Amino acid sequence: MSKPIFSWRHAVLESDLHATTKHVLLTLSCHMSAAGDSCFPTIKTTARECSLSKRTVITHIQKANESGWLLVGVHGFGGKKWRRHEYAVAIPEGGEPNDTEVVNLMHEGGEPNDTEVVNLMHEGGEPNDTEVVNLMHEGGEPNDIKVVKEVHSSTSDNSTLSTSCELPIGDTPAAAVPIKKIINLYHETCSQNPRVIKVTPARAQIIKSRWRNELTSLEDWERYFTAVSQSAFLTGRVPANGSRSKPFIADIDFLTKQGNVVKVMEGKYDD
Repeated sequence: MSKPIFSWRHAVLESDLHATTKHVLLTLSCHMSAAGDSCFPTIKTTARECSLSKRTVITHIQKANESGWLLVGVHGFGGKKWRRHEYAVAIPEGGEPNDTEVVNLMHEGGEPNDTEVVNLMHEGGEPNDTEVVNLMHEGGEPNDIKVVKEVHSSTSDNSTLSTSCELPIGDTPAAAVPIKKIINLYHETCSQNPRVIKVTPARAQIIKSRWRNELTSLEDWERYFTAVSQSAFLTGRVPANGSRSKPFIADIDFLTKQGNVVKVMEGKYDD
């Protein structure tokens, strides 16, 4: 079962991993859901996001895998150009975060008390039901402690705090899908195919759906359109036969249908 991503990040930060290994792991976690579901960004994408070389990223992914902090598998279709590594969180034995974190508690008059428990973590990284913080009396003097809210593993508070970093590819907001860049890639790569004059709402919705499912990065789209451009059938270079008066040539509507995307990825239109 997946580890909650917040607990895994906390454990990574508290570990004795190399600083660059932590950086790479935390960057990979930005592609995972709050539940810690696996992700599969390319090495090129991860290197760009980390501002590191691809070789450095590969090295530190291997270190994380060997030390038990990252599970590495294979994701994608059978075709070699569509396969990529898939990453899932893991915590090695002894790597779980401590049960409690202790900070100063202020007495009346501003003098620090011994301790205050601010965040209780159960075994397995799940937050406890309560969080303890300072209580302010009338007049602004802090009291010892107060339980201010319940914190469950599935609360909306947790999701809200981490939304900017925890969106998996499949949950990318519609507005974040780079439709214009995708269309530009199509025009640049498939120059023999019909140009897109207008991106209608229906077309935009289909492109968003492909982004969330089969083609989850601009690198995927570039590889996809390159495969299309190399297919004689899809680019109108196969003579017409039967009832066709002219050669078939694929347009953006044909190329963004799910079934056709899968066929191209599986090599069904390769020469």
